[in-house]
Amino acid sequence: MAIFVYEDKRAKIPFYEWRNKMNAKEPSIAHKIDDMIAMMQNKTLPLERPRVKRMLARLPYRDLFKIRLGKYRLFFLFKDDDYYLLHAFRKSSQRTPEKECRLVAREIEANHYTTYHEQKGD
Repeated sequence: MAIFVYEDKRAKIPFYEWRNKMNAKEPSIAHKIDDMIAMMQNKTLPLERPRVKRMLARLPYRDLFKIRLGKYRLFFLFKDDDYYLLHAFRKSSQRTPEKECRLVAREIEANHYTTYHEQKGD
């Protein structure tokens, strides 16, 4: 079991950028992120509702999920017992915005990941 994070072609990692923003602005969300990472590392994250939702209805990726973290949603893949963290967005409507679906599809198609590392200050 391993955790990977999506890295774009400019070597930016959206998950880390979002995580750093939550540390600074919304510590309660940062704490939920820590809990989620710990559950992934311990193999105890339940891949079922109400906290986690499979995204089969909107996108053709069987292994794509989104997790609820307060008013934010984080897309991730779970395949071969590994987690692949993609990007997060702030929930603003009941339905996942089409823009977010297109972005996550591009991230999956890019297929460029790096190993997750705890950041200093975590």
